[in-house]
Amino acid sequence: MIPTDYNLSDYDPHTDGFNYLSDIANASMLSEILNTSIALNIFEIIDQFGDDGVELEMLSYKVNIKSEILAEFLIVLKQMGFLFEWQGNYSNSLLSKQYLLPESIDFVGGLEAIQRTNLNNWKKFKNRLLSNQKESIVESNIQNQHCKIINQHISNSCTEFFEDFEGAILIIGNHTAPIISAFLQKFPQSKVTVKDPCYDPTMIDSTVSGKVVSLNSLTKQNNKFKLIFITLTDLSPESISDYCKSLTQDGILMVHDYFREHKPLKSALNSINQLLQEALPVRSAARLNGILSNYQMTSLKLVPLESDTAIYFAAKNMEPLSKLKLSIIQQLKYPLLEIGFEDVIKINPDTVVTTEFAKNKCTFGCSSAELKHCERNHMPLEETRNLLDSYSIAFLLKGAPGTGEFQRKVLKAEALAFKKGYHKAFSFWAGPCSICPECDLFKPCSNTKNRRPSMEGSGIDVFETVRNNGENLKTLSERGEFVKYYALLLLK
Repeated sequence: MIPTDYNLSDYDPHTDGFNYLSDIANASMLSEILNTSIALNIFEIIDQFGDDGVELEMLSYKVNIKSEILAEFLIVLKQMGFLFEWQGNYSNSLLSKQYLLPESIDFVGGLEAIQRTNLNNWKKFKNRLLSNQKESIVESNIQNQHCKIINQHISNSCTEFFEDFEGAILIIGNHTAPIISAFLQKFPQSKVTVKDPCYDPTMIDSTVSGKVVSLNSLTKQNNKFKLIFITLTDLSPESISDYCKSLTQDGILMVHDYFREHKPLKSALNSINQLLQEALPVRSAARLNGILSNYQMTSLKLVPLESDTAIYFAAKNMEPLSKLKLSIIQQLKYPLLEIGFEDVIKINPDTVVTTEFAKNKCTFGCSSAELKHCERNHMPLEETRNLLDSYSIAFLLKGAPGTGEFQRKVLKAEALAFKKGYHKAFSFWAGPCSICPECDLFKPCSNTKNRRPSMEGSGIDVFETVRNNGENLKTLSERGEFVKYYALLLLK
């Protein structure tokens, strides 16, 4: 798959400046990954094992890299589209076979010149991988600056989850002054206790600085907090236990960080940096769920921010969580991803392209056109346009074959949105109806409840629609190329 979370062309530097500059600053990591992979002969070694691929431990032995670090390395290569993984075995993708194997006629030899030009940079990274050195790739002052910039960037968005708030707040992390100021400026009746080795009182607005108390150890105090906000710092099981004990019955635990489930390619790059520094890798929301369940805590699905980071909410019961203000994408993205989609993309229905061509292509270019599972799987073009005009928010659901499995996921997505309160939820899926394991094409449909129109059969130009929303889609020229499926979920 082509990584969708590292596409610089999706950004407008005038409106997405922070993310745009962040990606430019980090883009060299992708070059380092590719150049190091070639230098270590990873693609050649994998190719020796044929199409069945090679297991992690064997590859770790062959390239002499610790398996836990190599595993993160391979995640990045997979996200970049260079490797496939199936049942724990790694094999080269068509892209790697064609361009990254020296014996291929299309081998990109120019990469070697790039490697020589950037020798001082990528060789350090390779040597650290091979020797397992503990030397930090990113110096501590740069790490602290990174935390400061991130916290400044997300500070206001973190307060927007609360309609109103009054109570004691505990904020934990490094360079948390922007977070503290944002909460106290929006909720002046609150008081903040801060556990931050980099805390600087002069960075807090003087009008609210008197409401901030600095704390060194959580175990030495008996206060209870209505909100515990943790940002960009390690979470041990012991510290989680302390936080749960310090939370009021109606309090909320709020964790802001990078998560494996959010921006998977970038989180994998961050994990490599962490492991090379002998620190904990990027956490997963699923693992945090498991730990907190031991303390009878309940949680929401991961809540995405517009940055590379996300928010994890937990509480002792659902009532305080139910009062949080979440946008449609924040409510639905990760529950929908858990159904099995590769991506969930919020779009404006105005970007959906309708045309007679799409319907004509179905009528005259499909072998199933006259059959029941295709004939009844469409909507008249004018009706499609009228329906789209009545909606203001929709999602593109991205997936892969098989057709029946994808369509059943679309039905689950529609049902999930309906249960979340979006009573107008309605979906268009891809291809002829294939939801039933067996279908007699010469008898009337016995499953009309679960039948939905296809995008193309209803006059939607899928290619132009997904391109309008930042996705790359092209016609297939040969077998073995990546196949993408898209569905349209209308919400409100």
